[in-house]
Amino acid sequence: MKMPWVFLHAIKDYYEMPWLLSGYPGLKATFNITCPLIEQLNLYRDPLKNDYFLSLLKPHPSELDEASKAWLIKICKSTQYETMVKPIARFAVLYQKEQFSDDELIELETLFLLSWCGSYLRQENKLVKTLMQKGAGFTQAEKTELLYSL
Repeated sequence: MKMPWVFLHAIKDYYEMPWLLSGYPGLKATFNITCPLIEQLNLYRDPLKNDYFLSLLKPHPSELDEASKAWLIKICKSTQYETMVKPIARFAVLYQKEQFSDDELIELETLFLLSWCGSYLRQENKLVKTLMQKGAGFTQAEKTELLYSL
């Protein structure tokens, strides 16, 4: 897969929906889980092998060629600005930039992943909570740990 949308919606929405329902006993909902969705989710058993975008997040930015960096930046900037970028101060700053140092690119990548973590992960996942509180200055090790924890 070239685009990470199934993975991103899984960490944001597919965790979130049942968790939100658990707070409202008696509320009923129907989830339409299709065979193609299950097939796509199963590919994420080995996400770095099966998702081109996520495979670009693993190496340090200095190991990527310019075309890969440009594509990575394009995807990181494709996030909905008002609801996902703007609420995270450092992400909003980086979102406006055109050129990135390696350290800034690590931050952009980490903040992109964090922006896709819904309320469930932000409240229940210790690493996500810690990184959201930190807000900036992320390291390659933190980015890698986050990538493997989602």
